[in-house]
Amino acid sequence: MRILAAAEQTDMFGAMTDTLDLVLLIILLVVGIYGLYTVIRLKKEYMLFPNKFLYPTGCTPETCLDEGGYIDYIIPKLTILSVVSLILGIAYGIRIYVFGDVQSFIIELATILLPAGILFWYALIQNKVSKRFW
Repeated sequence: MRILAAAEQTDMFGAMTDTLDLVLLIILLVVGIYGLYTVIRLKKEYMLFPNKFLYPTGCTPETCLDEGGYIDYIIPKLTILSVVSLILGIAYGIRIYVFGDVQSFIIELATILLPAGILFWYALIQNKVSKRFW
């Protein structure tokens, strides 16, 4: 009876881990793709438009003090966020679906710290931008 209960608990934990892996993979890929779409659109139109990645909380395109300066400032940063997110998403997908459950403390730590680090870096950029351009 104990063995069966332990097996059920392991299956439940495995299913939860698989779900979290899939969620992280989707988030990384969506951030990368949507970020690149935003960069391409900014370069093409060279004007601000409604977008969740571009503006710090509470800031709108209409209240930007220097639209051209902001676009020139944010394009390289958003490109870095997008490309790194795509690379991390692809690497994470390969790790999950090609190599399976390779257990390594360094890989598990990188899985947490690298995406959190790039998002934290972009949040700092947004904080700096809100003071400079709004």
